[in-house]
Amino acid sequence: MKYRRPAELVDQWWPAVEMMLPVGADRDFVRRRIEQIRASIVEKTSPQRLRKQCEKDARHYDQTIRTLRKIKNDQATAVIAQLAQLSAAEKKQAEIYRQIAKVKRPYFLHQCELLRLWQTLGGDLGITTPETGNPHGLVIPFFQAASRAVFGKAPAPYQIRNIKREFQRIYKHSHLAGTGGLAADESKIFVVRSIDGEQWKIFHDGRKEKLAP
Repeated sequence: MKYRRPAELVDQWWPAVEMMLPVGADRDFVRRRIEQIRASIVEKTSPQRLRKQCEKDARHYDQTIRTLRKIKNDQATAVIAQLAQLSAAEKKQAEIYRQIAKVKRPYFLHQCELLRLWQTLGGDLGITTPETGNPHGLVIPFFQAASRAVFGKAPAPYQIRNIKREFQRIYKHSHLAGTGGLAADESKIFVVRSIDGEQWKIFHDGRKEKLAP
């Protein structure tokens, strides 16, 4: 099978996706995000791999917190509070990826990312299932158009309804921001001053380096 670059399907189906976006949606952001989801399929990104990365990032944040606790000042306290929130978010995201991995549905991770993208745009996940005919809701035509750009094909309305139900079950108690959760910045550095006036550079992984006066 001929290799298709990640953006190729997006190029083909983008006009259909664009037609389904909410008023005021950032078109460039949506297109970049769909290209990223498509690329993650090509790269065979798995929820297990993402879970391990989140757990690793949370450990790094926790290590940095332990280091900062040795530096007693208001700045260090404020940074500790920020890192504690980031660590908690990474642990929550790791648990979500663990739950996603349990769902035996091909590409469920990437389908969840499409639904999260729709939510980020302010889209309504509501789907109505009539006694006769197909389920309907604004999310369905968007999901079908985006699925063609990501997977090369689109699920039927009743399949999207079932995917959405699984998605909502997993994300029911989640309040994560953005797309893909809170990613750790390996290059993040904090500079804090200890009570005795010394300045320390604190790295994301907990390493510290004393700065020259």
